[in-house]
This record gives sequence, C-alpha cells and structure tokens, in this order.
Amino acid sequence: MNQLDKMFGSPLGELDAILKELNIKKTESVMNKLELIVNPFTCTIGISAKINGVEERAITDYNPFEYPSISYFSLADRSFKMTVDYEECFEVSVEDHNDGTLQPVTLKFKR
Repeated sequence: MNQLDKMFGSPLGELDAILKELNIKKTESVMNKLELIVNPFTCTIGISAKINGVEERAITDYNPFEYPSISYFSLADRSFKMTVDYEECFEVSVEDHNDGTLQPVTLKFKR
C-alpha cells in the first residue's frame, strides 16, 4: 500500500466491495505468449498477444545507442516493462510491471 492509499483509501478496495456486493468475481486476465516483432531499421517493437480471447496490440521503441534500453507498454488491463539489451546478442525480456514475473515471448525480426 502506498502513501496516497493510506491518506485517501484504496480505490481498488472500493472496487472489490462493489464487485462483492454485485456478486461478481474478479478474475485475472489470461494471456498467451507475447509475440514481439522487432524492426531494427525504425528501432520499434510491435507487440501482440491474445488476452481473454481478444487480440491486443501495442508498439514501443528502444534506443539503439543505450543498452539496456527500458520501455513500458500496456495490453488490456495489464502493464509491462520491456528491457532490450545487446551485448553478445540481441535480447528482449518482458516482465509484468505489477509483480515482476517474466513473461514468455516469441521474438521475430522484420526484414
């Protein structure tokens, strides 16, 4: 719980109370593997994944002159942290921004 939640109360707590009153169960979104398509010419990465049966897409960029390059993106109701690194080879890792768990990815390069 952060300082603002302590001062003003948590809006998620209010949401949980409303959902409980309406007898609606809150579920985590289900996501398959993230597909990342890297365009090395424009230094962008297209992201797609199927979340709860719906195809979600996002795009982010990376800095080819500063490694590791960190960026953030959102898909549906989830946010992610992407780290692009290049030492011996080009590596991309994606973790859930809320809990830090690494996400499975498929990496492709655009020609």
